[in-house]
Amino acid sequence: MSRSEDASPAPRPEELAGDGELVTWLTVPEGHLSVESSRAAILALAALPLAFALLAAGWWLRWFLRARARRAEAAREPALGPATVTGVAELAESDAPAVGPAVRLEIEQTSSELRDGRFGLRTRWREVARRVVPRPFVLRLASGAALRVEPDREALVVTDVVPVVTPLEPKRRLRVLELGAGETLTVRGAIEGAPVPGESSGYRDASGGEVQELVLRPPGGAPMVISVGRAGQQAERRARAHLGGLVLMLIGLGLAQLVNVSYHLRRASGEDTYGTVLRFEERRPFGADSTSVYLWVAVARGQGSPPAELDFAVGGAQLLSSSAPAARLEPGMRVPVRFVPSSPWASELGVGATLYLGRFIPGLLLLLLPFIGYGALVSRARREPATLLRLEEIEPRPVR
Repeated sequence: MSRSEDASPAPRPEELAGDGELVTWLTVPEGHLSVESSRAAILALAALPLAFALLAAGWWLRWFLRARARRAEAAREPALGPATVTGVAELAESDAPAVGPAVRLEIEQTSSELRDGRFGLRTRWREVARRVVPRPFVLRLASGAALRVEPDREALVVTDVVPVVTPLEPKRRLRVLELGAGETLTVRGAIEGAPVPGESSGYRDASGGEVQELVLRPPGGAPMVISVGRAGQQAERRARAHLGGLVLMLIGLGLAQLVNVSYHLRRASGEDTYGTVLRFEERRPFGADSTSVYLWVAVARGQGSPPAELDFAVGGAQLLSSSAPAARLEPGMRVPVRFVPSSPWASELGVGATLYLGRFIPGLLLLLLPFIGYGALVSRARREPATLLRLEEIEPRPVR
């Protein structure tokens, strides 16, 4: 009759004794945790990645909602006051010449020689100034409306694209980034009304005065921010990082439990019984300091079924630590076995379901990979765009 460890306490070794002498020192095989410690260890192996998976799900939801809110804000019709607007850049027809970039960012760098004991002389380029060449342009909104944008020299350009190098002098250069017509831009600033003399359409102020054109300008006390791409992209990137972390944690959870699937089978459907030693063999694994004993054991399956023949390894340290009479292994002796009828390969010596450290530790190490991957995803998503960083570069050759 099958007896699960969760339904009733494990039997004492003497209760399993049959006709042969019972080997009582094999109730917990060498390299296995006790029944209680096994339960705690496998629970920790599941709880750790599950807790971080729930945490990742919470962060994903937060950033997903933030990205959706920013897209909704940028999709609103322009109105006076602070605003974030997304559209396709066009050159303003009223400005001449109507060619060239809509936005031009210039970063000036100067160089100095850096002496390195390992690499010799190298060149360090440091940023000394940056500016946006101010030029009005038009954002064509999704509704088809056109919104004029008037940046100033203090505007911030946000993109991951690294500006290209334009040499000026041997120890001075510019890094230049140009955003041309057709680029999707998101601009944060303040919408104001500018008079349009002689026009009969546009925005009319509350007093019914002259027609005004809506213009996006830098907000008071803060720079205008010009980002490449649609609104909420940074929040979307953070959301994807946490979603990736959630998937990695669930994969890690599954792999860690899969490595210990034999323990789960012993715990769920195993039964405590005994087996008869058929034969044994002493072996010394290559490079090992101690001898292991390999047992072949027959376990009865029940009436009408042939016995299952299983093989187990008993560590030499466990043999040496046992008393001399009990440590003698002879054919016909009885040994306690946690037998799994549906999957005999998952059976193990001992009483109750015990966890083998040789599988638990690899499962624990497998969890390191999702944690490392999750950390890398979040770190990459939190990285500042290239144009917001103060540019400092070291090149292998000194400037001549």
